[in-house]
Amino acid sequence: MIHTEEVLGTKGEQVQSSVDSLRQALQAETNRAAQADLEVASLREEMSQWRQHAANLEARIEGQDNAIRELAIRNAHLAKERHEKQAALEAIMQANLDDNAHQGGAPSERIAELAAENNERFVILTSLLDDRGARITALQRDLSEVEREIESLQTKLESSEGRVDELLVQVTEMQAKSAEHDSHNAVEITRRDAQIGVLEGEIAHRERLIASLLGSTSWRVTAPLRAAKRLISGVDASVSPPIPLVAAPMPEPALSSVAEGATQSIATPETIAPPVDSNAHDATIVQDSDEDFDAEYYVNLYPDVKEAQLDPYRHFIDYGRAEGRSGRPARLKLRTNAQGLHPARDCVLVVSHEASRTGAPVLAWNICRELRSQFNVIALLLGNGELEDHFVADSDVVVGPYNPGERDPRALTPVIEELRRRYPIRTAIVNSLASRAVLEPLAKCRIPSVLLIHEFFKFHCSPDELVDAMAWAGATVFSAEVVRANAAIERTRPAANLAYIIPQGKSVIPRDPKLAGAVQRKSEVADVIARRGRKPFIVLGAGTVEYRKGVDLFIATAAEIQRMDPETDILMVWVGRMVDVYRQYANYIEEQIQRSGLMDRVLLAEATPDLEEIYQLADACLISSRLDPLPNIAIDAMAAGLPVLCFEKASGVAENLVGDELTRQCVLPFLNTEEAARRIVELYRDPHLRANLSDSMRKLAKDRFDMSRYVKQLVELGRTTRERYIQQEIDIQTLNSGHEFIAGFYLPPESRTSRADAIAAYVKSNQSGIYARKATPGFYPHVYAEHHGLTEVGANPLAHFVRAGKPAGPWQLKVIDASGVVADTSSTQRVAVHIHAFYPDMLADIMERLEFNDLRCDLFVSAPTEEAARAARHALKDYARGAFDVRVVTNRGRDIGPMVTEFAKDLQAYDVIGHFHTKKSLHVAGSPLVRHWIAFLMESLLGTTYPAARSILAAFAADPKVGLIFADDPNMIGWDKNYQYAEKLAAKMGIHDLPSQFFSFPVGTMFWARPVALKPLFDLGLDWDDYPAEPLPIDGTMLHALERMLPAIAQHAGFESQVSYAPGVSR
Repeated sequence: MIHTEEVLGTKGEQVQSSVDSLRQALQAETNRAAQADLEVASLREEMSQWRQHAANLEARIEGQDNAIRELAIRNAHLAKERHEKQAALEAIMQANLDDNAHQGGAPSERIAELAAENNERFVILTSLLDDRGARITALQRDLSEVEREIESLQTKLESSEGRVDELLVQVTEMQAKSAEHDSHNAVEITRRDAQIGVLEGEIAHRERLIASLLGSTSWRVTAPLRAAKRLISGVDASVSPPIPLVAAPMPEPALSSVAEGATQSIATPETIAPPVDSNAHDATIVQDSDEDFDAEYYVNLYPDVKEAQLDPYRHFIDYGRAEGRSGRPARLKLRTNAQGLHPARDCVLVVSHEASRTGAPVLAWNICRELRSQFNVIALLLGNGELEDHFVADSDVVVGPYNPGERDPRALTPVIEELRRRYPIRTAIVNSLASRAVLEPLAKCRIPSVLLIHEFFKFHCSPDELVDAMAWAGATVFSAEVVRANAAIERTRPAANLAYIIPQGKSVIPRDPKLAGAVQRKSEVADVIARRGRKPFIVLGAGTVEYRKGVDLFIATAAEIQRMDPETDILMVWVGRMVDVYRQYANYIEEQIQRSGLMDRVLLAEATPDLEEIYQLADACLISSRLDPLPNIAIDAMAAGLPVLCFEKASGVAENLVGDELTRQCVLPFLNTEEAARRIVELYRDPHLRANLSDSMRKLAKDRFDMSRYVKQLVELGRTTRERYIQQEIDIQTLNSGHEFIAGFYLPPESRTSRADAIAAYVKSNQSGIYARKATPGFYPHVYAEHHGLTEVGANPLAHFVRAGKPAGPWQLKVIDASGVVADTSSTQRVAVHIHAFYPDMLADIMERLEFNDLRCDLFVSAPTEEAARAARHALKDYARGAFDVRVVTNRGRDIGPMVTEFAKDLQAYDVIGHFHTKKSLHVAGSPLVRHWIAFLMESLLGTTYPAARSILAAFAADPKVGLIFADDPNMIGWDKNYQYAEKLAAKMGIHDLPSQFFSFPVGTMFWARPVALKPLFDLGLDWDDYPAEPLPIDGTMLHALERMLPAIAQHAGFESQVSYAPGVSR
């Protein structure tokens, strides 16, 4: 048995060694190819520099040529002037000579003066001419040298280009060889991996066999015999020959009885099978019967495992468990109060993402305490923490905590379902975005939820996760307007507008007898006071020492106070913990204090869970945060009567202070430490002002931050949300009974969601103000809801539209169904198609689709390089349904630039034009997104299943008012980052009314149009330099703005837009 294991182990090591050798060889090939790539890149960079140098020299030549021409012109003028002056001088002298000869006298003094003056001018002009001649000669000499340098550079360039060509050939050969090696090695590695897997499985099986034997009664009974044998055998046992490895049945240990008389079954080992074929792809691990694992749940939760077609259980054993993945749905973990539930009370569920002694869990615990007097309180703790005992003490039932892998909607669904079966939960209060995993299962269980968002979402979740959270929530509550504004991204803006702003109440801090932090912190401040001999004016700040909290601004304010009024006795005290992730920032803060000489003016105190003792010593509070929702320290400081200063637009504190004339002066210009210092010095110097502010702060805290009132508002919101569920049921029934909701359009491709579940999710998200996707082509639910006032009642716009008889209005565009029967329009319209072939390998698909539609049209094809143009011409060589024109264009303007700048004049000669481009979107390469998007656009605008292009051309022929037709994208999309560019372009085209929020446009910039409908765009006369240079961001350019403006442009030209739809495709 032991020898068998050794042989298997040795064999496995040999196979592994062979695999490692193959991988090393593969890595060496890869390194050589990479080195060649680097050399090519280096040469290309050098060539680029030479080309730039040559361009600079050519610019110098052109400048020198211009200078020579200017000097030659000036020389000609000077020579002409000299000639004229000389002629005039000679004429005057001759006239005077004639006069003197006639009078018989000598030359007059005037003649002498003129002669001297002209001679001097002549000398000057001659000197200037000589100087210009010398400069021209020098410039011509420089020009000759530059020309020789250019010839030398061209020689070097040609040599380098030859070297690059050689290297490219070598790289191609190496890549082909590497690909061949990759293929061979991949097959070999797969084979060896499978072999290793088989051997590992065999070893594991034999180890279990050994364990069974060692645990059997017979093994224990024969232990003395084996010991005696070892004593007799002595050293001979260590040199006995190994037992040969054979594929034969193993002895089967008998079932044995345990001491108590009950029988314990030992797994009977099966015959050891021969080794699996070495060409097998993989070995499957058989799941132990006791293993807690759900394969279907695992692949649904982790799509990467499904896409890789891996064995779920093997992946979980080898990787998933170590990565913290959940192998099964979460299970209900209950701790109930000894007194049990009060039978006459409703149940309220309070969800906290953890039980740590931090802001959000402390608030959740306070909510439980406040609810306890009127409701049965169920606390669901998704994570653990030191406040667990406090939740147990102040709740009737505590559920959880759960592992990180279980904090997922699918994992928590069984937990919520079981809670609903056990308890009549009326409302769920979900505290913080970090608890968002429960929202979907709560909604599916029809439990009304109130989501409390205290944080800036970008620090805690993605935009998609925010959208999902607000879609599933029954009602959303923000702690401050600044938090709501942060969450009001384009996709959530309607939901954010429906949300409530309710500042949280003042929390009681749970005390822990094991912590004496408050006493320690008070001692630190007391020590400072003792050293000073008197109590200073103390300004308090608190929070983790991190950049967002603005601790450096707190220190800078202290420095400004010292500079502004060095006689003040002001001590700035910051209470907060330093964590490793912000250690560098904390070191910077300490260095800032040292270098500023503020050791006697700033105290950094360790964190404490209870600041009440510190509030008694403090005189003011400065919230120096750059970005902070509504920190508890501000609420607590106000309640303690401390004047609280903060920066405007930096936190929710400011918006609570601006309502009162006195407290408004505590709001400082954004991050202005000088003004902060001035206000603190003013408080220091004016006790009367300080007293008045203290009274105002106490009153504000009492009126605004009352915990009892806060919790009552949340409970009332839960009741309102529960009533809206009745409307949901009505709307779901309406859509289920009709055909208006098209699941194949609403759901993304390959979705496994049923139509009924899709309708339920659609109705729920619309009621929350989230309009992520359309349920039917051409219908815009948010526009319909706005026109019919549905947001207040919570009715679903599509269901209401159906019940109202489908009235026409701005909420609906006419839809061209590609599956409909259309007439032949090929002879009645002149049609052209522009295709930007950035990827010419995709042209064949477009050509096949045009052929399928039996269209006669001329083709205008743009390509970014001559190589791409050659490939395009080759792809079109057999095109016989019209003329084609392939041109190389500047790589600017993506697909819009060639259409507007290169082909505008050509395209405007046709009745209808199509605009397409070869799309790959490499920023999401590898994702099915692009594949589905291309299929959606091509099927909706050209088609292979249905003749979509013929249907679209028929629509143009039937209605002269139609100017633009495009695929109706199922996603609700708006301006995103492009509105500022659209405004500028609209002003140039005279467009004064741009759409808002979500609107229909050719997503992907592919469409059919009348050229006259795009005339405002063509008339802009955009040149290549008007387009942004590559590379471009995925959003936020004039090109993305033009894509969204096309319907508005057509409308401005006097035309309307329609959308096309091909049944069975979506994206």
